[in-house]
Amino acid sequence: MAVREERDRALMIPVAGLYSMKHLHKLLVMVSLAGLSRSIPAADAKPTFFHDKLIASEITRAGSVMMEAGQCARADVLKEQLDRKVCELDMAPPGRKAMGGAELVRKRRPSVLIVGGLYKCNKCTKWHCGNASGVALTRDGVFATCYHVIASTNRQAFVVRTVDGRMAPVVEVMAADKKSDIAICRAADIEFDPVPLSPVTPPAGSPVTVISHPRSSFYTLTSGHVSRHFFKPISKTRAVPFMAITAEFAKGSSGGPVFDEKGNVIGLAASTVSIYYHEGQGKKDNLQMVQRQCAPVEAMRRLIRKAESD
Repeated sequence: MAVREERDRALMIPVAGLYSMKHLHKLLVMVSLAGLSRSIPAADAKPTFFHDKLIASEITRAGSVMMEAGQCARADVLKEQLDRKVCELDMAPPGRKAMGGAELVRKRRPSVLIVGGLYKCNKCTKWHCGNASGVALTRDGVFATCYHVIASTNRQAFVVRTVDGRMAPVVEVMAADKKSDIAICRAADIEFDPVPLSPVTPPAGSPVTVISHPRSSFYTLTSGHVSRHFFKPISKTRAVPFMAITAEFAKGSSGGPVFDEKGNVIGLAASTVSIYYHEGQGKKDNLQMVQRQCAPVEAMRRLIRKAESD
């Protein structure tokens, strides 16, 4: 991995051989009892196992501590900052070499973030966390996610988590576009593995890969193609360019990066539209297709101005 630290607070369990379920259960228990911070050295080209429930629990606990300590920006402050239209960033240069699937995962998974939104329900006094997705843009803590993630009505603060288990509070929205469903944010006191943006919009038929967290199934990879480019209506008279892909994603994937075959970001997973054969009178049946809509890279680029060198 390109990530500096290979600690496995991420609770990735590499398997160097064949284990029985009983043996694997013992491994998970040992990791849990070690305070979710023990590292098991990874072996090259071996599968990595994620313990989703323990990761989600860790995000909630650590996020609650950050929230109570006043380290996170309040959600109402972040929502006011969603009006910002442009920011200056020093971006990584685009990749030019095609990658295979395993290589893309190895090089780009460290750049995919879990974006945790903290909230309290009306049934208890504890903090809860709903997880979305994001992608690192700069080494000094800037990342992208969807506008609707930050604008969520019941979230009170946000934290991010890297694949190797490091966590940080979200402290600022640097630029955002509601129409294209993009927010560029900053997390404090953390170093990311940044990922480049594609310099061009790929045509229909181009291969794509998504890495995201559908329903807290952390670091799920799906693949497909650009299905089409289209104008998404935002009012009766206005529409904005969007992109549809065939790679699957779902709730919790919002803000997850869509990569081209060179590992450049070409968009963000944003929304799904289900097509039913029968719809009407409040009833839907015979699901036939799910359209997966993405905020395109050109909309991301409009929010970013190249940082001036000193």
